[in-house]
Amino acid sequence: MFVCVLTCDSCGYESEPFNEGYSLTSDSYTIIIKNLTTGSARIVKLKDCEIPSAMESDVDIESIVLKDNEEVIRTQFGVGELISANCPNCQSSVLNKNIIGMD
Repeated sequence: MFVCVLTCDSCGYESEPFNEGYSLTSDSYTIIIKNLTTGSARIVKLKDCEIPSAMESDVDIESIVLKDNEEVIRTQFGVGELISANCPNCQSSVLNKNIIGMD
């Protein structure tokens, strides 16, 4: 499982580390969400016990945490990349998804 952080080149912001997608080691599912009005990103981690057993697909699980005017930011698994979302510190319009290790 890849461990990632979101960073900003403009101000040096760095998010808390998170496992990309589903993590067997922590029995959790991580989702990156973008607010379409503000452009800001948030990282949501759901523990297995918070996911109803009827939820079978990623879209089902994501629907639990999505609010109005939000969308899931889809990233490439295991790839560092640029994300079109505003930095929570300086509002720069691009964040980096960086892989910092394996879990």
